[in-house]
Amino acid sequence: MVQDRAWDGLAEHLYELQQKVNSYLSFALDGELRKKYPDSADRSVTIQLDCDESPDPITDKFIGQLRGVTGKYGIEFIVNVR
Repeated sequence: MVQDRAWDGLAEHLYELQQKVNSYLSFALDGELRKKYPDSADRSVTIQLDCDESPDPITDKFIGQLRGVTGKYGIEFIVNVR
């Protein structure tokens, strides 16, 4: 995933981030990832969010919560500040 806009911690933007993560999580958990990329069957899954700057404190806390959710399914969620 890519975050092009500045982080601002607005509830609307956190909701959009949550929806993106949910989409990627569903893609992995529903078997679509393995179906589309059969060679990935033996690999762990990581959701990566690329961004130009570090998240603000509110968003960073929210990302921690998202990590907790993805981690329950064995999926790592990382933020890559470019």
